[in-house]
Amino acid sequence: METEKRKRYTGWIDRVVLTRLFIAALVSGTAPSLSQNIIEETLAPVTTLTEISRNLEFIERNFRELDPGQMQSDLNALRRSLDPFLQTETPETETTDPRPWNILDRFNMVEGASNFYHNRKDDARKAFEDLLRRSPGAALDSTIANPDLARFFESIREDMVGFLTVTSTPVQAKINIAGRFLGISPILGAHVPAGDHLLVLSHQGYESREIQVSVEAGKETRIEASLVKASGSCQIMTSPPGITVEIDGNTVGTTEGRLTDHPQLYSEYITQTQTDDLDPESVSVPLLIDYIPVGDHIVRFSANCFKSQTFKIQVELGEFFIPPVVMEPDFGDLTVISHPSGAPVYIENEKKGRTPIHLETSCAGDRMIRIELGSRSEWFDTVTVPSGNSITVQACPRPTLLFLGTACRNPVLSRDADLKIDAWLRQTRAFNRYSPQIEQRFRIRPGVATIIERISDVPDPGQLNWPEFLQTLPATLNDANARLYAIARVEEAENGPASILFLISPGQNHPDVIEFPPGQPPETIPEFIRSLLENPPAIARYWLGLKLVDCRNKLMIVGIDPNGPSASLPVKAGDFLMNLDGKPVSSYEQFREIVEEKTGPDQFQLAVLQGSIQRFFTVYAAFEPLMLPLGDPSEHYNLRLAQIGEMEILPRMQNPAALNRGICLHALGDYGAAITEGYEKCSLDFGPGVSGGTLAFLISLSYSSLGLNDPALAAAKKALDSPYSRAIDPDGPVLNELVKSHLN
Repeated sequence: METEKRKRYTGWIDRVVLTRLFIAALVSGTAPSLSQNIIEETLAPVTTLTEISRNLEFIERNFRELDPGQMQSDLNALRRSLDPFLQTETPETETTDPRPWNILDRFNMVEGASNFYHNRKDDARKAFEDLLRRSPGAALDSTIANPDLARFFESIREDMVGFLTVTSTPVQAKINIAGRFLGISPILGAHVPAGDHLLVLSHQGYESREIQVSVEAGKETRIEASLVKASGSCQIMTSPPGITVEIDGNTVGTTEGRLTDHPQLYSEYITQTQTDDLDPESVSVPLLIDYIPVGDHIVRFSANCFKSQTFKIQVELGEFFIPPVVMEPDFGDLTVISHPSGAPVYIENEKKGRTPIHLETSCAGDRMIRIELGSRSEWFDTVTVPSGNSITVQACPRPTLLFLGTACRNPVLSRDADLKIDAWLRQTRAFNRYSPQIEQRFRIRPGVATIIERISDVPDPGQLNWPEFLQTLPATLNDANARLYAIARVEEAENGPASILFLISPGQNHPDVIEFPPGQPPETIPEFIRSLLENPPAIARYWLGLKLVDCRNKLMIVGIDPNGPSASLPVKAGDFLMNLDGKPVSSYEQFREIVEEKTGPDQFQLAVLQGSIQRFFTVYAAFEPLMLPLGDPSEHYNLRLAQIGEMEILPRMQNPAALNRGICLHALGDYGAAITEGYEKCSLDFGPGVSGGTLAFLISLSYSSLGLNDPALAAAKKALDSPYSRAIDPDGPVLNELVKSHLN
């Protein structure tokens, strides 16, 4: 048993020593001649307080049996492992993490006990003196002490430590001694190192007081201190109750109750409010705010559905009264539209009806709006309703991104990465429609720990079978209802930690892999995630069938598609399009922006300059698919797929979504799924623009990539029979030449 203990114990110490030798050799440019398995052993040094505490516990249990010289060497190695934690923390305030200092106390205790039992009294005294200077009230662990050691230890304490009793008026004053937090008054017989000390007492609303104290070893010193008040207090009433009160930006309370609930207690206030022409039924009971520092302060009163009010007050010693603050109601008009319509609307978690809905007296200010869009999709946002004005909110499904966690063997790096990624995810909440409540519910699931642990164990996560990998969390992922998942992996690199972010769309074989330089993830959200989440890809737009070119700061019509929506308009080549839907257009770029951003009815209002006469027309535009760039290596295709999948619940988006799902799957190399999961779920008529001919050509490409020549040829011929079909978008080139080239 003893041999086994020594083997386990020295095994850990050897790893520490070998690690330091190996690192030193790397720094000097020469590595020791070690076998591969030994090098792997040395790369796992003690790095956490838990590991240090566990190894110290082994020494505490067995120090009598261990060789004194070897144990002292081992303790020194353990002490060096503890140093980094002691350099970043000091035991001087009540908020300091006490763990490293508790471990240091145990270290001094076992070192002193070992030296005492091996008859090295001077070394034992030094260790115990170090302990008592830092923790004068420390007590010996009963598992390592015998009566002789206890007497030796207490004799040192008698030479070094006195006792301090402090009472104060008022009580519960914070007491610091020599810059370290001692406790809250009254303090009775606290152990304090002998000598002269500066005692500092502080209490909210009172001036701090410094007292010079001389403590004698083995004796009690008594201090009684009175603090001088440096604050005032005030009573505040509001009409109505329920108003939040802030002083200098800090919330100090909320008014409650009504004066008439306690007529005898507040009879004087009731009389005063009636004199001021106020109804006592509407006035709150006084809210007492104490310990306001003397001087000028800003007081703010706020509540939902009321206009905020701000006052400047001057506080003096004593108590004063603020006359009742009367709040004015504050409303605006709120209209909520959703796509699809008929969706339940919740404002501050209270159901208000179904979309479209118009609320003429909605409370002004920031309102949390949540809309259930069906298909397990949810839209929510904080919307500012303007005071006395109206606002319209249009809710469309948007993609959702859920952060699963960080895979990292170093818990310090993992925690740092988690915090940074959480920070930039919070920045996405304006456009990442992901409920914080769902996030909290998701992250406590035990399955998350499993998936993170597994990703940390594989050499190359980019080669994982991700659909199979994610099946470890099926219930959790379904409950979260996210369209995209992110896992960060943080690894030790030569010049610092390097991070890799895996963006995973469910069902996809390859995630997007984004590498951050050493020292990352970044403090701010990566721009590509912001842009793609904030601006879902345009997969369809209205098509007018006009051919336009820029001409001397005007937009000239150079042709009209004979099969397009504008074919019946009395316009001709050479006319100028001056205005579209009430917005001036002087370039093709402006024209495209207006068309692609339109969310309302299918009709457009055109102002066309013909010679010197401007004429106005109405066009009922066609809703045409747009194709995402095929095989563009700069695209994050999984993210695009996630967004398109979110859009599928919109009926008129189904065809464009299915078309582009096929394009994305083709770009990912999954040609069979491109046909079955994309193109076959898209139904387009044969005609001008992106239509059935376009779809047939894309199907031909996928079959050709699969090596199925017969169905590829049949689909290509079908595309060739549609002379008006276009490639890329409704204004793109006709498909005939492209198909002929493909057939050749």
